[in-house]
Amino acid sequence: MKPFRLAFFLAGAAALTAGLSACLREPDYSTTPEISFNSIQLIRVPPKVRGGVTLDSIRVTINYQDGDGDLGIDDVQGTGVYSRNKPDGTPNKFYNNYFIEPYLLDRATRQYVSLASLGIITQGIFNSGFPRPIKDANKRAAPIKGTLTFALLGQDVGGLIAQPGRALRFEVSIADRALRVSNTIVTDTVRINKR
Repeated sequence: MKPFRLAFFLAGAAALTAGLSACLREPDYSTTPEISFNSIQLIRVPPKVRGGVTLDSIRVTINYQDGDGDLGIDDVQGTGVYSRNKPDGTPNKFYNNYFIEPYLLDRATRQYVSLASLGIITQGIFNSGFPRPIKDANKRAAPIKGTLTFALLGQDVGGLIAQPGRALRFEVSIADRALRVSNTIVTDTVRINKR
């Protein structure tokens, strides 16, 4: 079980060829997913019960496009090349399709450093899976584009990487169902407010 809760929000996803007039040209996107940075927000989540703890949520939004639309995990997760572990028992990166790594701003050097360099092992623990943005009954390959928002929720943000006063950013990439990995983007900086 992952040591945090997370959520995904898909917006603006559209099969660009479906329903378009024959006179419109289909976009020429690569079949390897391409992503770009959209936004990063820190949202303070009030307690749900009286006396509860206020939590922080960091929401990372990226833009994506893919030439054949084979994004998102479906019923194959956990089997074959998408199994949790490889045949030798080592973790399989492609159990997930959303890869995110946090980097903290070192106050002394003013450089971003990986948590591993600080002795905190997080390699892959924030990775997750996002669902198919388009549920196409005939599963016809078609270009798609849209936005994808990943939310790290709750005490796990504050307790593990986002102590008050810290500044951090993330490296993000995604994979399609053919295991083609997108480019890697770097988010802007988000600062954790002091309580």
